[in-house]
Amino acid sequence: MFKPVLCYLRTHGIVCVAYLDDPIILSKTEQAAITDSQFTKKVLESLSQTLSKNSISIKNLAQLIGKLVASCPACPYGFVHLKILEREKFLALRHNKYNYKSKMLVSLSMKVDLNWWIKTISFNEGSRIL
Repeated sequence: MFKPVLCYLRTHGIVCVAYLDDPIILSKTEQAAITDSQFTKKVLESLSQTLSKNSISIKNLAQLIGKLVASCPACPYGFVHLKILEREKFLALRHNKYNYKSKMLVSLSMKVDLNWWIKTISFNEGSRIL
């Protein structure tokens, strides 16, 4: 369901696989498992917050865009569906004097692209990454 997210986690050294609609994290030690789980939780919460709100901090959007950019090699046409997000972020930054702590509204076109990511993540589940 969330191959790009798993790919992003793997680029950070986390060994994980998807099982139904949950990630399974494999670690060598208990402490590593705790650390990896906390990082994974932050990534998933960031994506969830972005999709559930009508407004978001520009910083949170920028962080999400960074995670999605890292996932683009696993998602054909991923970069196309980041253009509007990047443009809206840029315009909001310019309007707010480049203050990343400012809030911005999530436009309908942004929601369309974010929903594309959800569908694409679901479609690509189980594909090989190597």
